Amino acid sequence: AEKWGLKEGDTFTVVTGPNSRNDGGTSWDFQVLGVVPDYWDWSQPENGFIIGNATYLENTEPLSQRGTGYGLNVALRSGDRAVSISEQIDRQYENSGTATVTVPKRLDAEAEIQQGFAMASMTTGIAIAGFVMILFLTGNAIARSVRERIPEFAILETIGFRDVHLMSLVFTDAVIPCLLGAAVGTGLAGVVDGLSTRFLPGSLSRYLSSPAPTLALLAWALGLAVLLALASSVIPMLRLRRLSVTDALAGR
Repeated sequence: AEKWGLKEGDTFTVVTGPNSRNDGGTSWDFQVLGVVPDYWDWSQPENGFIIGNATYLENTEPLSQRGTGYGLNVALRSGDRAVSISEQIDRQYENSGTATVTVPKRLDAEAEIQQGFAMASMTTGIAIAGFVMILFLTGNAIARSVRERIPEFAILETIGFRDVHLMSLVFTDAVIPCLLGAAVGTGLAGVVDGLSTRFLPGSLSRYLSSPAPTLALLAWALGLAVLLALASSVIPMLRLRRLSVTDALAGR
């Protein structure tokens, strides 16, 4: 309205291509009934949008084009039912000459973001690579720590500590930083993911819920941290089982 200087009651003409009207014409005359605020869910919000009268279009278009090409938004009380209700709608019209294609807004937005590559597969691959790297670094750090404290472990064994006690100490040294890292990392991931949606177009970010760490996700992270600590401690534990107190106290 601002671009064309239009107000309520004005008439303006839209010129389209050939074969768009049943009478062979290419011009459409519209009367402005009102000016409304911009709608946030528009692919190009800077260009604004126009709502026209469907009956006017139906009565003017060629017969073969009437009743097709419309998009309808269905509001649901629960977004969790979007997929099932979409399937119900399409099944109802699957035998129609103009069958429907119903897609939940959230899934459509996620597909647009992914744009041809599987985000889940890529994320899983990155996670596995990161886990292996952390396993290597943690295992190396624990092994080095045990090597530097061999005389201390030997002294503990001479005063009555059993192998299981020594291995428990090694495992505790590994599991505490792993658990702390998992908890802090999960929290930071939730913060970073929540901020990332701010850089997406408004038409996409409004359909994507802000990620937040759940108790189930935290449990997975802590469980993997325990597994990481256990895997990192295996080799140092086996070395302690073969520990010779005499050689260790002698510095050999």
